[in-house]
Amino acid sequence: MPVASTPPATGVKQFWPVVTVEPGGNVDVVFYQSQETSTSSNPFCTVSVGGGLRRRGTANSLVDTFWAQSLDGGNTFPTLMRVSTTTSNWCTAASNIRPNFGDYIGSATGGNHVFPVWADGRNGVPDTFYATLQGAGKSK
Repeated sequence: MPVASTPPATGVKQFWPVVTVEPGGNVDVVFYQSQETSTSSNPFCTVSVGGGLRRRGTANSLVDTFWAQSLDGGNTFPTLMRVSTTTSNWCTAASNIRPNFGDYIGSATGGNHVFPVWADGRNGVPDTFYATLQGAGKSK
């Protein structure tokens, strides 16, 4: 089953999902969504991708973190919520990690709460952020 709607062909990417299952059967998925688009503040993106290679072009990676929840064992995901409060431009974050932001995403559940943790470059450098989300309340 799709967790989120099918991305449009305009450069949206959904990636690095983290799946947790609560004791009552709720399925929680935390993932990144990136809009690949040009920006006036950074008209040309150049980022090291390792091995001496660089990503170069006019598209910036404007990334947010989302949470989807299923109350029927993963058959449908009616709850979809943006978790990050600020969009992060991965092309402008100063980093020497090539930018492996997505290597740093996780989630845990407990007591009808979801606790996503993700990497974010909103302050100009990679940093970690977290949220406490209230689940839908189905438990055994």
